[in-house]
Amino acid sequence: MGILFKADNGGFTGRDFDAVLSRLDLSGKTVLVYSRLLSFGRLTGEDAVKAMVLGMKRHIGAKGTLCIPAYSFSGYNNAVYDPENSRCIVGQLGETARKMLGFKRTFHPVYSHAVWGKHSKYLLAQNPHSSFGDDSFFELFSSIEGSCILFLGTTLSTATIVHRYDQHCAAKGRFLKNFTAKCLVDGKVSDMQFDSFVKDYEYYNGRVNCLAPLEVLADDLGIIKRERFANDWIHMISENDFRNIYSMFLLNGMTDYLMSSVADFQEYYQKNNFRYFMDRISKKELSRLKKLYKSGKMT
Repeated sequence: MGILFKADNGGFTGRDFDAVLSRLDLSGKTVLVYSRLLSFGRLTGEDAVKAMVLGMKRHIGAKGTLCIPAYSFSGYNNAVYDPENSRCIVGQLGETARKMLGFKRTFHPVYSHAVWGKHSKYLLAQNPHSSFGDDSFFELFSSIEGSCILFLGTTLSTATIVHRYDQHCAAKGRFLKNFTAKCLVDGKVSDMQFDSFVKDYEYYNGRVNCLAPLEVLADDLGIIKRERFANDWIHMISENDFRNIYSMFLLNGMTDYLMSSVADFQEYYQKNNFRYFMDRISKKELSRLKKLYKSGKMT
């Protein structure tokens, strides 16, 4: 297999990527992938991206499902959403996957996904009028038993699915807002209404969502897998565990726990520094959070 990335410590091939995926045991799982490929090193080209997608398909297998964000943000930017041609603007993985044989793109003017595998038909039936509500893509994904979330070269803070949990838990600092999007359907442009659970900037007051404290707790609980690859890390967590640990903070009045300054977020996010808050949470506080998590007060 050819080289995928040229990293600080040499070239990393498809075989190296396969070895990591083998240790994560993706077989038969429904997997949602978030990525920041530049974290791994210098990408050798689109063929390398295709090789990564094909590698994930092989490891997931016919009984699993692969889901990759192909967000266009058309509905937020007054642009026409064309499911065939609107570019994915959240990474090369989604832009490549949406054009690959066997993948189909869900219909949503902001948060579309390229899906392949066993549960594709179920996920394609998502409600395009809701971003994070009932019957949205994220709710359907969450309902599939054994689903998991894979992070390639990026932190847990990139997971858009948390806004499904935000809406379900009526999180502070967010509210439901209606939008009108222009969509190309059967060769004609028409208006479509959809809603999204958006940020209240006055509440945030210069802060940003930051899951660094959650990452520390997830490590201590042993509910997240981490594998080194090239210049960075790959993480995996079950959707059920991720939903529970995130919702625990919201339902126990700790929404602000998952916010930080922009400077702290950049240090955590840009370097995939999931240990960044480790020294900021005392052993006593970590013990309290673990007990709260295990008490089940999170749904």
